[in-house]
Amino acid sequence: MECDFLIVGAGSAGCVLANRLSEKSTDQVVIIESGLDLHNFLLRMPKGFGQLMFDDKYVSRFETIPEPGTAGVSDSWGRGKLMGGCSSVNGLFYTRGQAKDFDDWENMGNSGWGWKYLASCFKSMEDHEMGEDEVRGVGGPMHIAKHHNHHPVCDAVIDSMVNMGLPRREDTNRPDNEGVGYASYTIKDGKRMDAATAFINPIKGRPNFKVCSETEALKILFEGNKAIGVLVKDTKGTYEIKVRKELIVSAGTLESPKLLQLSGIGPKNHLQKFNIPVVSDLPGVGQNLHDHRMLAVQYRINKPISINPMLKGLGLLKSLLYYVFTSKGIMSTGSHDVVSFLKTDPALDRPDIEIMMAPLSTKPGKVSMDVENEHGIMFLGYQLRPKSRGEIMISSADPKDKPTIRPNTLTHPEDLAYGPKLVKAIRQVAATKPIADLISFETYPADTVKSEEDAKKYYLDYGGSVYHPVGSCKMGQGADAVVDERLRVRGTQGLRVIDASIMPMVVSAHTHAATMAIAWRGAQMIAEDWK
Repeated sequence: MECDFLIVGAGSAGCVLANRLSEKSTDQVVIIESGLDLHNFLLRMPKGFGQLMFDDKYVSRFETIPEPGTAGVSDSWGRGKLMGGCSSVNGLFYTRGQAKDFDDWENMGNSGWGWKYLASCFKSMEDHEMGEDEVRGVGGPMHIAKHHNHHPVCDAVIDSMVNMGLPRREDTNRPDNEGVGYASYTIKDGKRMDAATAFINPIKGRPNFKVCSETEALKILFEGNKAIGVLVKDTKGTYEIKVRKELIVSAGTLESPKLLQLSGIGPKNHLQKFNIPVVSDLPGVGQNLHDHRMLAVQYRINKPISINPMLKGLGLLKSLLYYVFTSKGIMSTGSHDVVSFLKTDPALDRPDIEIMMAPLSTKPGKVSMDVENEHGIMFLGYQLRPKSRGEIMISSADPKDKPTIRPNTLTHPEDLAYGPKLVKAIRQVAATKPIADLISFETYPADTVKSEEDAKKYYLDYGGSVYHPVGSCKMGQGADAVVDERLRVRGTQGLRVIDASIMPMVVSAHTHAATMAIAWRGAQMIAEDWK
């Protein structure tokens, strides 16, 4: 098989690239995806995420090396392994990030990546239910829905945060995102709108476009330092796909650096351990890995108005039946209902934490989907711009072997200090009327967290990944950069990486929207470079 552009990975970025690059009818575009091309009820139902994220049919699990200070406990990171990638299994939040996030990227020497460039990408790809304005777009492939199931407990939380001084936002997605309101989702007509549904399904009839699912990239093929194709494996065997113009790796933060390293692009000393011929000695491949880490605080409420009974037993059956016949109700919304971005210190120039809230509660311990029998509510919070950095490195030359992941989460003292800050901020919300009048008591961490040291330990022991890993193929100008500002892999020709792994710093938001915008911008650059 031969094509002009070959895209490895049909996740949030790859689907956007396939759509944009195949617009030019004279270019043959192929996208390969190691997972299945699935379409079923669970994938379409927004609240299905709770099962999807823990089902090996839909996700690949990556176990991390235990974090320092966590008594040998590792994290398990799930990444979508189907068309649409993580956008097919995530909590459906649509949050762009702060304008300064992108301006910071540009100020690092990455010309063309400031907010003025990315803002137009977001706007072009959106079909926003709230209508067009200076920020929002309409008519694009990705439908953005507002929240349609307002709840009295959520209303009370929003009112309390407004009483604390936060701006009330109908649209929580402004360039200055300080404020609180109901979340926006990648949902249309009550159904999940993943990247494959938005960007791939409408173009499957293009004669110059081909999708190869259940097809795994084993190794990039080179002539000298020029990428000429990929060795792949599908259900029938192993073969080569050759490229005439460019190969684009969009396999995600965990798989993109793995494929580069297996193909001879990465730290020379590490590659030589496994007798991998070095194509480009790039010490930054697999470095700069970072992620958002969350903690939960939960409360018992004094009125039977949480949605817990609607997510268990007969109540769940009723919720499912209502959704089947109407595409409405609690099963038609994302993981959490209220989203807020706030400052832990008024002197800060922009929000540094996000707090989410849902009118449900889960059993104490690690963050889970096991709903309580009693009525309760859940707050989740996380630091927006962590400073700790980890790495992801191949563990052998065999593509079947999982890479070694050392997140080093919370190893930077400023990051660990966010344990107390997050607990304090959430407790302040809970103590503010009107939500304070609905709360009976804190169920956890409760009395186990009384001091700052307690909160730090709680963050280490019971915190968890928000599944926003980024940065492992960093864009930049320094010796640690993997791609340049045009997303071209340094020391090679005809090869780019375009996905969340190129983020020099994570955005101050959930990463799905920014990843799609990166791909939209990357497609613009490819088109410009091939004029």
